[in-house]
Amino acid sequence: MPQSDGYSVYSALLALLQSANDEVSQHVHDSEIGSLHTSGLRGPFGDGDRSHHKRVLTDTEYTLSLGITDPDDEAIFEALVSALVLADEPLELTHGQLRIESFESENTSHEALLTEADDLDDPTIEMTFRTATCIEEAGSVTTMFPTRGPSSAACSGSGTTRLRNWNST
Repeated sequence: MPQSDGYSVYSALLALLQSANDEVSQHVHDSEIGSLHTSGLRGPFGDGDRSHHKRVLTDTEYTLSLGITDPDDEAIFEALVSALVLADEPLELTHGQLRIESFESENTSHEALLTEADDLDDPTIEMTFRTATCIEEAGSVTTMFPTRGPSSAACSGSGTTRLRNWNST
């Protein structure tokens, strides 16, 4: 699979949604707000047989975080749970399948976040980037976060291997 597996996983999730609920799938596909977000697969990989590709290892556990940011989040969630958990359908990737072994859910509302923040003396937002994240800023211009400048400076004291790994993304 490609080194950057987010698109492959996202595409597989859309196909799975379509098989579970065509109407919900169409809603997610047509949404202007990006209703479904995925981390891509996290875990150890082997070397791929093609440039810029990696190999999923047999009998290895991978994690995948999904975020649903849509007013119709319950329908999207129910369709995903129906396919991945209840129907026990695998996630079909280009050259194989991934089977879901466990599933965890966490839900909150905008109101709940505001209520929780209101109880804090000095509310701040802390972000942890589990993977590099691209954010569309203007039209087709995207920026990767964390940006390379501050990340490179932070890594420079720890040797060049980390810096080389970051620059290969």
